[in-house]
Amino acid sequence: MKYINIIFYSSMASLFILGFIAVVEPGKSTTSATPTNLLGTISDENGFIKDAELSVTDSTGMVRATASLNGEQGYDLELPVKTVYPVIISATYHVYQHAAKAVGAKEDVPVGEKDEAELRTAILESGSTIVGVSLSPISTQIVDIARARGGITPENIAHASAAVLNLDSGEEPEEPRSRGHEGY
Repeated sequence: MKYINIIFYSSMASLFILGFIAVVEPGKSTTSATPTNLLGTISDENGFIKDAELSVTDSTGMVRATASLNGEQGYDLELPVKTVYPVIISATYHVYQHAAKAVGAKEDVPVGEKDEAELRTAILESGSTIVGVSLSPISTQIVDIARARGGITPENIAHASAAVLNLDSGEEPEEPRSRGHEGY
């Protein structure tokens, strides 16, 4: 049963990683022959971010696309032909301190200083449409670790993903706990 759990958790982590990172042959940059549409969301520990500035920078350092989220929950970016992959998608947004909800209030009220925060993710190769490209604290950690390991490559992304998702911790996942009587 432990081996099945390990395979299950490894498979789930792999699917999670593929949700925001496409794969390319090791050590190669690619260019797109057609425009690539990127569709996705941005979220942090407080939920979806609906007000942010996005930019996509290719591996040559050129900004290939920009957009603003103005109350929208998701984004849709088009990368032009000849974009050099891998690319980094960055989202900059403001973080406010919030006052506690007043009795009967519908939402928290921003107060005090606002800080600027940035989230990132990587796309390793082009495609006609890439859906589900999420920017989150987890994707940002993966990109930052991959960069520190020498750059955005499939190997570095795999190592960074394993580190962030604790896949190589050596610990076996816990057995699921039963609810109620087993076998009935």
